[in-house]
Amino acid sequence: MTADLRARNARRQLYLQALYDRVDSSVTDFVDGYELGEALSMDRSETGRVLAYLEEKGLLKVDDFHTGVVRLTAAGVDSVEVGG
Repeated sequence: MTADLRARNARRQLYLQALYDRVDSSVTDFVDGYELGEALSMDRSETGRVLAYLEEKGLLKVDDFHTGVVRLTAAGVDSVEVGG
């Protein structure tokens, strides 16, 4: 795995962990996903790519890509809690 791929994967995991922490592992709380990305020093474009990837993997649900409203899924909780 290249350094770029490791870095990209680390950013995705960082985002997922931050979402988990923000909602205290709740699967019913919605947050502003772009605001969370900004807090992690991600620009809107990078955050959008992270959201799309994590949604495709079933780890979070994007309610609206335009506004960036997201929530954690049960699979996302499990991923954080078991480190996978």
